[in-house]
Amino acid sequence: MKLGPLHKNAAFLLAVLLGTAVPVRAQAARTPPPARESDVKPPVRSEDGMILRSGGESSVLVSEQEQQSLDRQRETISKTDKRRAKADKAKRDGYDDWENSVISANYRQFKGIAEGEKDRHDSSGPLALERIQKIEKMKQNILRFERFYDKESEEVASLMSSLEDYYGELEADTYTASSFSGELIVRAADYTEAKDGWKATIYSELFGLPSLFSYSGTVDYKELVKKGGALLGNKSLGGLDKQQSIMVLDSLFARAVPVLFATLKYKVIRGTAASQYRLIPISLTLTRMDNLKEVLSVQRSGLPQGIFCMTPQLAIGSPSETVEAAIHAQDAATGNGSGKHGSSKSNSKNSGSAKKDDGKNAGGKGTGSSSNSGGTSSGSGKSNGGGNTSGSNGGGISFTEKMLSKQKRRRVLLLTMDTAIYDPANYDKRDLSLNAMKLNFDFATSDYLFFGGGLAWRYMGKNTESYYGAFINGGANITLFQNFRPYVLLEASANTGAELGLGVGGGLDITIKHLVLNANMAFNYVFDADLKVGNKNSTFATAGFGIGFTW
Repeated sequence: MKLGPLHKNAAFLLAVLLGTAVPVRAQAARTPPPARESDVKPPVRSEDGMILRSGGESSVLVSEQEQQSLDRQRETISKTDKRRAKADKAKRDGYDDWENSVISANYRQFKGIAEGEKDRHDSSGPLALERIQKIEKMKQNILRFERFYDKESEEVASLMSSLEDYYGELEADTYTASSFSGELIVRAADYTEAKDGWKATIYSELFGLPSLFSYSGTVDYKELVKKGGALLGNKSLGGLDKQQSIMVLDSLFARAVPVLFATLKYKVIRGTAASQYRLIPISLTLTRMDNLKEVLSVQRSGLPQGIFCMTPQLAIGSPSETVEAAIHAQDAATGNGSGKHGSSKSNSKNSGSAKKDDGKNAGGKGTGSSSNSGGTSSGSGKSNGGGNTSGSNGGGISFTEKMLSKQKRRRVLLLTMDTAIYDPANYDKRDLSLNAMKLNFDFATSDYLFFGGGLAWRYMGKNTESYYGAFINGGANITLFQNFRPYVLLEASANTGAELGLGVGGGLDITIKHLVLNANMAFNYVFDADLKVGNKNSTFATAGFGIGFTW
């Protein structure tokens, strides 16, 4: 008996509301067949010995190797802190009383402010993890529904739509981690005269993974003290000079006093393997604790990315669809349409076993997190491809797919200039002169079509009044290697000289991030508004170039 819409909706709502606790049993007339022996999938043991089970709450996949790496990182930081604190105490034993009093005053100052600031800096990591678990729960529902409904059914399509909404919710937000939450750890070495500053290292424990993110950079003396403001000093001696300021800061850094706190803004997007996610750092700042002045800022291009997986690892959709969605998410997160996906170096400075992101699936070794081992797919027997399905380095995207890419919501604001060619056979470079300038706005309506319009100024000569007009246009294009867009164009125009015009032509856009360079040619037919041919120059060709912006 075929199910009516009411029964289907009831089944759908039960599965979504009750999750994994209630299997799909709302089909009164379709009792699922008993599980055959071949349907029962035992737990899978990954290469590092971890057991991956298909049930239960999803969580970050932390391998034994990563747990050991996290323990080593904590132990190393603790031992270094104790060693440096002991050496600092020996130094202070040789200082004058006033020097020690200044160090003590700054110690109390920074420690006290750090305690007061602690509750004012929340982490949004738990929110990101909650959204990821929501996605993984929906994937479990989809895989369960596919056992009883066709993949193309309305029920499965509705769940897939909800899954995409959940991904959109996760990827749209920018999340924050700070050293107050314990997800980041800031340590600074002693002052180095050659760099006139302190080497600061930011370790992380984001999502419980030690190698997901780390960074090292120099905090300049000029930024920290000269611009950042003087330290507490002995007023009777006129405050602290540079050497005394360095002495105080070296002592504070040696005892891990929070002189600086770190803030990382990042995005989390889908990865290219089963239940894989990519951390995209947006910005990292180091701020002086006592006056909240920023002393170091690093933007996304200087920060390494990282990869982590959830368990159980569930694959939804074909490998090529997964890769394409991940590439789109990467473009949206980084604002980069250059197509350099999956090949960026994620974290060359991190502790433990940081590895180069070679775009492999969960069965390989991903960047920043070695938790990509195991690579099993649960549910309806889908596989994550068992090989290179990730990024532009893998086997999931063919050369043709990389060459002929989609334009994705293209918007272009372009200023062009052209010259008219009335007699190509007798054209001379002395005839080269400005014919028109146009301000044009185009946007894509699909993968290959676009339309737009704009304003034009037509130059009629030194002793002749110029014409002002407007135009509309539309055309088709292909996008090659994501940076080159050859196109054909049809344009209709009108101007203050009572002229109407039609033009057909083509050109090439070259995009460099948000910059667009354009070269174009067209054949034009101009006639009076009363539809009579204007003059002998009513037909002519134009050649021009332009520059603009795309977003």
